[in-house]
Amino acid sequence: MKAFNRILILSVAAILLVFAVVNIAMITADIDEGRPYRVEISRIVPEIEKGSFEIKDLANCEYVTGVSKYSDNFYNADSDYVIREINGELYRFDYNAEVDKSRNNIAVANIGMGAMSLVIIAVLLYVRQKILKPFDRLTNVPYELSRGNLITPVEENKSWFFGKFIWGIAMLRDTLNAAKTKELKLE
Repeated sequence: MKAFNRILILSVAAILLVFAVVNIAMITADIDEGRPYRVEISRIVPEIEKGSFEIKDLANCEYVTGVSKYSDNFYNADSDYVIREINGELYRFDYNAEVDKSRNNIAVANIGMGAMSLVIIAVLLYVRQKILKPFDRLTNVPYELSRGNLITPVEENKSWFFGKFIWGIAMLRDTLNAAKTKELKLE
């Protein structure tokens, strides 16, 4: 039982170590998500070509923050922008590429690892309670039977794993007790 307790403690320590390593790796990783603003611009351009695009449609965009036609202040902007020619006119697409999703990814990874860790720990505790503890209680019974101590009762429980084994040990004890009684009567 002590060995299994060590395994349980080492498992919890290993899980905590994996949590730490994965979190550090995700925080320090240089995640290059590409250029998702270009995807949004590519979706907006056909709408502008059809004439069905309105500024309120930018509410669905995560990266593109503004669309403007060519004017006097066309090239003066504080944000990053891309210029496209659509139907013979120049359009400026302002965008923000600094949307940080890594914190969300770390939370999702931690939730997933936490769920798996709970499952692993629950399985280990179940094995400890339902298999190892009943078996640990039975370790002295065969030794006592071999010494002739037939008085010690075998505790029966409704353990699914050891039900027939416990019943067999109890039957063995009863058989040995009956044989000993018969032998004493014959003497």
